Amino acid sequence: MGRVYNQVGEYGGAVAFPYFNGSAWYLHVEDSTGAHNYLIPGGPFINQQDAKIVMVSTTEVWIAFGIPISLNRYQIVDGSLQRVSSTTVGNVNSRLLDFIHLTSGKLVVVWYQHENLSAGGVNIDFAYLNGLGNWMTLPYTFLSPCTVPSNGTLIQHPADGSIWFFHTADGASKVRAIHLIESGDQIAVDWVDNAFIPYIAGNPMTPEGEMPWIVSAADPSTGSIILAYHNLNYKLFGSNPSVKGANIAVVKVKADKTKSLMFVLNKWVERVTPFSLGVVDGQVWLSYGQIDPVNLTWNELYVTRNNNTSTQLLGILEYATKTSPYLYLSNSANWIIGQMQDGQISFYER
Repeated sequence: MGRVYNQVGEYGGAVAFPYFNGSAWYLHVEDSTGAHNYLIPGGPFINQQDAKIVMVSTTEVWIAFGIPISLNRYQIVDGSLQRVSSTTVGNVNSRLLDFIHLTSGKLVVVWYQHENLSAGGVNIDFAYLNGLGNWMTLPYTFLSPCTVPSNGTLIQHPADGSIWFFHTADGASKVRAIHLIESGDQIAVDWVDNAFIPYIAGNPMTPEGEMPWIVSAADPSTGSIILAYHNLNYKLFGSNPSVKGANIAVVKVKADKTKSLMFVLNKWVERVTPFSLGVVDGQVWLSYGQIDPVNLTWNELYVTRNNNTSTQLLGILEYATKTSPYLYLSNSANWIIGQMQDGQISFYER
């Protein structure tokens, strides 16, 4: 199997993810009938590492590719994957950040414009699939001060159904937030906070300053969003190759904007590398590649449960080197999926 990318779709016990075998894209599906691999029609796709997937039923998925952003609806029919529709949003400067399925059944995608603006910020845009099956694009939301490129995560709050977007960028050490409301078969920006989690020297909630990775998960048991990102506690391991590790802050966000630090993962996780977050029955899980200070690699896949109370080495990841820094690690509520040293995709159930 080829490289798997960092998002998993899940619906009713079924799980699906796209992967690239070096020449073509496939969709891997695990459900009650077994494991299936379907050729994804409609390629080739550009910038495939940005693939994001949403599973809306056991036989229907949406996959977003970029650049520009292509939103593709697929159905499994008679043992094959068929593309039902395809919509392009954004332009050649659009960079996909996240793609989610709302409790209303609607879809939301978010991206940023990879352009250096004279005003010293970045433009964020959203598209929303309404009840008529049409994609509605919102006007750009300007975030300041920051630079491109950006990282971001989109999540629906389990307490009130509002939609939250959290953003990090290079050189700022802040988490910005955009709050959106779904009403009347549309969404709109409610408020913007350019320092939702501000820079405070010595505070473990302060984000790392160089492109911290950021992820989120809903925790219905506490009515909160769980947010995780590289924090300001970092360590330089070497300059040739350049390896820089940071701890991970795990933060709880309530619907009224209050936030609190849950715990800090005191492990050195390479700051350019995706890690994953899941919440199961109120327990927080982090899966990540820990830096080896001797070999300057981060290909050991670990999982930590609830405030470091249980840490387990799952195995050695493939492609987790300085020349290929991403873990190609995926996460869902119930699964950790990683491509291991033997080239095979391994499933770890929580």
